[in-house]
Amino acid sequence: MSSNRIRVLLVSLLAVFAVSAVASSSASAALKWETCEKVAAGTGKFTNGKCTTEGAPNEFEWDKLEAGESEPLTSSGGTFKLEASGVTVTCTAVADKGELKGGSPGTDTATEILFTGCTTNKEHCKVKSAKGKQKAGEVLVTPNTPSELALEGTKVVDVFKGTHGAGSNEFVTLEFGETEKVVGVPPNDVHTLEKGGCALANTAQVTGNVAAEVVGEELHFPSPAFTLSTLKVFGLGAKLVGNDTQKLTSGLTFRATSP
Repeated sequence: MSSNRIRVLLVSLLAVFAVSAVASSSASAALKWETCEKVAAGTGKFTNGKCTTEGAPNEFEWDKLEAGESEPLTSSGGTFKLEASGVTVTCTAVADKGELKGGSPGTDTATEILFTGCTTNKEHCKVKSAKGKQKAGEVLVTPNTPSELALEGTKVVDVFKGTHGAGSNEFVTLEFGETEKVVGVPPNDVHTLEKGGCALANTAQVTGNVAAEVVGEELHFPSPAFTLSTLKVFGLGAKLVGNDTQKLTSGLTFRATSP
């Protein structure tokens, strides 16, 4: 193939990639949070407060959460697993608080994410978050973790972004050890894990982004099934698996729009 034909082919491919990128960006910008709101009778589409059944008295309708608008929420989930390089951290529950924020695309801020009942698959190795006052088995993610709606293929996902730590994209630093040392008395007591017979490094950063599929009011974390997930532990690729159910404190039903 001549150099001119190669050059034309490369230019054509670049044009295709550019168009695809613009289309993807436009589609993501169309993603917004919506709440099921009560409206004047006869002006809505739905008869119930979850906006699932159409019909009279037609007093509920989906309403987009616009820029500047927000809704506080809480969420909870069952078992979560973080796996990396043969190490598995299993937590029996997670609870968090946050805030949905309007705009295009819609965003979210997880003000607090606390995993509890956390253990490892390595003998003599307990686990906790390195910062704060958490006890062994408790992992508190660095507060105010942001997320943003995006498209992964045809699926709407919420991408949580590790943005903490100087020059890093850290979610949390995990601490490993065999024995738990406690200094002071509640509420000012400090808990640390001492290495003992634990073969793991004393600390490990959890960094990157992690994407969860938005399914109604649930977040499904099949990471790393999504390319938007770039989670790492020990500097190596990791995956997070678990489901989280979100609820607005107002009691309104919500969802993410789909282009």
